[in-house]
Amino acid sequence: MVIFFGIRDYYYGFRLKSELRALEGKVVSYKEKELLNFIRRDLIDNRGLIISKIENGKPSEYSLLESYGELMEYALLRGNKDLFDILLSIVNKYFYSKDGYLYWRINRLTLMPENSTALIDSLRILNALVSAYEIFKDKKYMEMGEKISEEILKFNSSGEFFVDYYDGNTKAKANKISLFYLDLRKLKKIAKLFSSFNKYYITSKKILENSISINRPFFPKEFDLYTFSYKTHYPVNMLEQVITAINFDDVNKIEDFLSFVKNEINKYNKLNTFYMSDKRVDDQENVGLYAILARLFIFCDDKLWAKKVFNFVEKFKGNDSFSYGDFLGKNYYAFDQLEVLLTLSYMED
Repeated sequence: MVIFFGIRDYYYGFRLKSELRALEGKVVSYKEKELLNFIRRDLIDNRGLIISKIENGKPSEYSLLESYGELMEYALLRGNKDLFDILLSIVNKYFYSKDGYLYWRINRLTLMPENSTALIDSLRILNALVSAYEIFKDKKYMEMGEKISEEILKFNSSGEFFVDYYDGNTKAKANKISLFYLDLRKLKKIAKLFSSFNKYYITSKKILENSISINRPFFPKEFDLYTFSYKTHYPVNMLEQVITAINFDDVNKIEDFLSFVKNEINKYNKLNTFYMSDKRVDDQENVGLYAILARLFIFCDDKLWAKKVFNFVEKFKGNDSFSYGDFLGKNYYAFDQLEVLLTLSYMED
């Protein structure tokens, strides 16, 4: 399939790259400047679509809604309304279905969508709009947020519970909710502006807090809405575990998990990506995991451990590279770059 570019397509790409270039001159951290440079140069195509990964030096054909939510959050941390607005424009142009829900990814070459949602990504966009309204005092963000909030409840909820996804092809909703999708901080903020989210915040909080004793020191992967029971999948994915931990709005609830993490790092000077029960499966590590874990310790007001964990991120960076990942094999994920970027911003502040 041959896709032709219009002036508007190039305009979005030009604007996004221009805003990122301007931001590079404003941020204080040298590491942040380098990473912004890599993202702008290697992960943004001519339409302004964020490339999901580079594998063996070659860019993927996919672009993820996830990436826009992450970069919008960064724009908010930097108070950059222009960057936020161009990202929002790209989301509106390429990721909105005719039925009103947000696609979780599209093929950036053919512009064909993956016709389904991912609650975690849609909530991230909604939270960004709520935060933008609070920061910039522009009512357009509240109006857009209200529309997205209604569509999330229409397509990504069942009864009083959120569900993982809606499949636009089969017109069916998931019958489960992954715990790492339920960000209580975001949901609490959204519920303050949109009261229809209150009951979903309450049920989500119950699902998370009731999960604590199921599989200590880990959290179950998901809650099954057919059986009303928790499901744990092995090997345990520590990236999902860390995201679940950071989703709690009460850090006292995750003490067992944090103790396990600290013991592992003190003993082995690293945290593995997969565990079978409390035993490490292999020596695989994950840069995004370390970036989010460092942010978790920031939220726990433990700057010493945040710095200690973030130091592990540097092992994923080559001497001649601005990016983080498998620099020998030239494999880089947008998710990892953007999570490192977010944590750099939090640590600087």
